[in-house]
Amino acid sequence: MNIDFDLPQVDIRQARYPVEQFAQLHPQPPVWSEPLNAWIVTRHDDIRKIYADYKSFSNEDGVQKEAAGPTAMLFFDSAMHNRQRAVWANELSAKAMDNRVALFSRLASTILGPVVERLNAGEDVEMVDVFKDFAIDAITALMDLPNDRRVDFKRWILIIGDSVLLPLAPDDPRYKARADNKKEVYDFIHTAIRDRQARLAAGEEPQDLTTMFVRAIGDHGITEEMAADNLLNLFLGAYDTTVRWLGNIFAVLARYPEIWAELRADPSVRAAAYEEIMRYESVVQLNARKVRNEGATIAGQPVAKGADIMMLNGVANRDEAVFADPDRFDIHREQKMHLGFGFGMHQCLGMHTARAEVAAFLNYMLEAVPAFEVTGGEYYRNWAVWGPAKLHISMTA
Repeated sequence: MNIDFDLPQVDIRQARYPVEQFAQLHPQPPVWSEPLNAWIVTRHDDIRKIYADYKSFSNEDGVQKEAAGPTAMLFFDSAMHNRQRAVWANELSAKAMDNRVALFSRLASTILGPVVERLNAGEDVEMVDVFKDFAIDAITALMDLPNDRRVDFKRWILIIGDSVLLPLAPDDPRYKARADNKKEVYDFIHTAIRDRQARLAAGEEPQDLTTMFVRAIGDHGITEEMAADNLLNLFLGAYDTTVRWLGNIFAVLARYPEIWAELRADPSVRAAAYEEIMRYESVVQLNARKVRNEGATIAGQPVAKGADIMMLNGVANRDEAVFADPDRFDIHREQKMHLGFGFGMHQCLGMHTARAEVAAFLNYMLEAVPAFEVTGGEYYRNWAVWGPAKLHISMTA
């Protein structure tokens, strides 16, 4: 099986979820891909088992490790993962997000007030840049980092994040661009680390996410490199997931104006609608593992030690064995666990943050915008991480 990760440029009003362009990727038993030199896994149950079995399927040597912070919790399947994750676990929990409602609502109001004024004036507004500004404001507030370098933030995340799931050869121009941008990000992060170390030494007690990891340096083997790598991964992950999820929400709901009206009338169904969109058009379409020990078996298929596994989460989220009529968009379907945030030990630690940010952003827009349409835009050509690159909307009522 061959897979082309680069989509042609398409108008967002015409585009649909990429499985329609890759019909061979329906949920099925593991398939060997000669061009990718990897096993392709597409069934929901198979992927859940791989995520849960970190003793047989390693995340410590995946393609993401080179692109992101290599000593971050994401790349440990051992007790070190748990030590690092514990630093932020309480502060990024669903309960903690209840205390951040006012913060995210205030940030949404500040960003969206001028946007709604423009929409009311009959203007066409490009929303992806708005999503980016909001996500930057949210994550820099949680990390207590200066947000006056938005242009740099957007460049860093675009270049690093857009290639994080794909292996790049050293002679690929994207490889050097990613390395150069990572250096800039690390310079920025280490400046923040030095600042927190000085403030803690002076007796201050900051409570932001940056300080929490700086305070953990030296505890049970946690190093400054680990702190920097986790700060990098938090910054990248919190931004990119939120931006692309918001883009997918607006792109999907533009096709269903009656559902936008329903969400305006009944706030109780909003959270389920956003989760259905994460299932229906998942942000993270692809994840990877490497087989360890003496090999493993996936759905009866032996796989050798050292083999690469490519899990297509987005395809699994349309597995009819789990989701009835999976190609139907249905905000009232029985809620079952989608794989949009992964599963198991490495399930996205920032998922509750993303949910809280999305809720704050949409609450403002749903109250202020009676109806809208997408007037133009396009998706990123790489569908491994799925979402609009540009999304223009206008008010219709």
